[in-house]
Amino acid sequence: MSPRSLAQHGGQRRYAVSSWLWAPVFTPKALDKAYEFGFDGIEIPTFDGKLDVVQIRDVLGSHSKIVPIIIGGGSASTDLSSEDASVVSSGVEYIKRCLEVCSKLGGDLICGPLYSTVGAPIYLTETHRQRVLEHIAVTFKDIGKFGNDLGVRLALEPLCRYDTHLINTSKQGMQLVEKIGEENVGLLLDTFHLNIEEKSFSNAITLAGDKLFHLHACENDRGAPGSGLVQWEQVAEAVDSIKYKGWIAIESFVPFENGFSSAMRVWRRLEENQDDIASKGLAFLKSKFG
Repeated sequence: MSPRSLAQHGGQRRYAVSSWLWAPVFTPKALDKAYEFGFDGIEIPTFDGKLDVVQIRDVLGSHSKIVPIIIGGGSASTDLSSEDASVVSSGVEYIKRCLEVCSKLGGDLICGPLYSTVGAPIYLTETHRQRVLEHIAVTFKDIGKFGNDLGVRLALEPLCRYDTHLINTSKQGMQLVEKIGEENVGLLLDTFHLNIEEKSFSNAITLAGDKLFHLHACENDRGAPGSGLVQWEQVAEAVDSIKYKGWIAIESFVPFENGFSSAMRVWRRLEENQDDIASKGLAFLKSKFG
C-alpha cells in the first residue's frame, strides 16, 4: 500500500461529496460548495478519463484541504465484460487514464462500477456469468498493477439489480476482488444499493473488511442521509467493527437535467434544494460516525 493510502487510513474520519449533487459534469462550483459546507474531499466523475488536470489542479489549489476522488463507470464503449476485444481494450485505456488523472491531481483513489456497462442489465446463466467475471479479473490484474505503480487504489462498486447483472452484493464484489488478487483493488459499498440487495447492512460491510476502500453513505431515496429508511446505527457499528478509516461520502444527483436525470433515474427534488442534501447530510453523518 502506498504512503498516501496509509495516510488515508489514519487519523479522523474524512467526508466527501459527489459533484453530481450540483451538476451533471464537474465544475469549480462543486468544489466551492464542498469547501463551503466543510467536506474534506470531492468526488469528480468522468466517463472518458479526459478531465482538464491543469484547470482542476488550479481550482483545488484555492481549496488546499479538498482531496480529489475520481469516480468512473463502464459504458457500452468501455465495457470490460464485453466479448469484443476492442471494447475491452478501450475500457482498459479509459481506466488507466482515470488512474493517471487521479495521480496527477494528488489523489489516491478511483471508484465506481468500472467492470461493465451501467444501466444495461442482461440475462446470463450462472456459468456464463462466472466466465465473464473470470475474464474481467484477468483484465483487471493488469489495471491493478498499473494503479499500484502510481500509488492509486481502485474500489469496485456493486450496484443494484436495476443497474447491473454482474455484481449486486458485497459477497459478489469480494469474489471478484479475490479473483483479481491485487492489494490495491477493493470495494466501494453504497448504502443505497445495500438497502436494495442485502439482507443486512452489517454483514455486507463486515464481509468487505479491510477491502472496503470507500463508503457511499446514501439514503434509500438519495435524499439527505438521516431522512429515510437506512439503518444508520447498524452501518456505523459495522464501520467501527472493521476499524474503517476511509472516506464516508454523500452521493446524490441534481434533478431536471436532460439526459442526466434519465441516466440516474432522478425525476424529482429529493430535498427542498441540493445544498440541503450536503449540509444536513454532513451534519447527520458526523453525528453518527464521528
